[in-house]
Amino acid sequence: MTKKTEPRVVVLLSKYHGSNQQLLAIAKHLNHGKVVPIYCELRSRSKVFYLLYRFILWIREVSGLSPKLSNLLIRLVLRNSIQCHQSDIVLAKTPPFEFPLHLLASGSGAKAYFVGNPKRITRDKYDCLISTPSTQISDAEIQLDMMPTSFTYEEFINTRNSLAVDSNCWCLLIGGNARGFSYSDVHWKELVDYVIDSCVSENIRWVISTSPRTGLEAEDYLKRRLTENSGFSGDLHLWSEGVSENRVSVISLLAQAHRVYVTEDSASMLSEAVNTRMPVISLRPKKSEFNSLTTPLVEYHASKNRSYRVEIEDLKTQATSIESWEITAFSPIESCWSKKLFREDQVS
Repeated sequence: MTKKTEPRVVVLLSKYHGSNQQLLAIAKHLNHGKVVPIYCELRSRSKVFYLLYRFILWIREVSGLSPKLSNLLIRLVLRNSIQCHQSDIVLAKTPPFEFPLHLLASGSGAKAYFVGNPKRITRDKYDCLISTPSTQISDAEIQLDMMPTSFTYEEFINTRNSLAVDSNCWCLLIGGNARGFSYSDVHWKELVDYVIDSCVSENIRWVISTSPRTGLEAEDYLKRRLTENSGFSGDLHLWSEGVSENRVSVISLLAQAHRVYVTEDSASMLSEAVNTRMPVISLRPKKSEFNSLTTPLVEYHASKNRSYRVEIEDLKTQATSIESWEITAFSPIESCWSKKLFREDQVS
């Protein structure tokens, strides 16, 4: 008698924190079973081995190899593999993880779920494709109107209700250098000047947080300018000064505010801001270049009037335009991404 296995969602993690958070959020809200994150990848990504990987997939699917031999083949080509079962879902994102996903799922009956548009394995081999604003697929089984975030809208509201929220509080989430984005002292100065001016002229209180990409030099500048200025009102949370045990969560920062400013280099921070249904002002340097992940995402939300784009150098002169957009055009997202993930056919 075959032992029954509990359903799992096996999540193939990468080295990118933001991408992993999105996959784990999706896995959690699929409501399929235990979430099992694993760092599993090909021993070699060289195209020379693609034919070998396809041959192993074919063998596992049609030849009826013994489990022992089949698992040996998998261990030869994958680092840190895991044995999957018919009740499992294997979830991955980005082309380098297409082969690992199918090598794990093949021959086991596990379902293959993929975020984005497949590049290396034909679409018909997937049980479910998940479309997001930055990886749009017209015929995907699951269509998400925004990137998955570390919290749901309901969790955000619960957090906000537990706080004494100041109606004059704004939040600023600061990223850092990334593909297409390069920040200088000029940009940090413009941000600080805007923050201090709003504190003095509009009595705004700020909650500000940096991120791992911000860097010590920028953090030192922000700390010196803000903490030494008597006009600044609010809290500054520096990534370099926190540890995982006491670092203030993004949801706690956002829950205090009524407007959010966020740099466009971070897809996860922008998505978390949009998910709160507050007015979002996305910031970028004038000479920013195209980023295949963040640019489509930013443009998508701006086209829906969920966010308003401003170049940092023009921030002070755009204050009136921001106010006008918030009053006349701002249109928050209507449904949390988590509501669109459950599918009746995913339950074994």
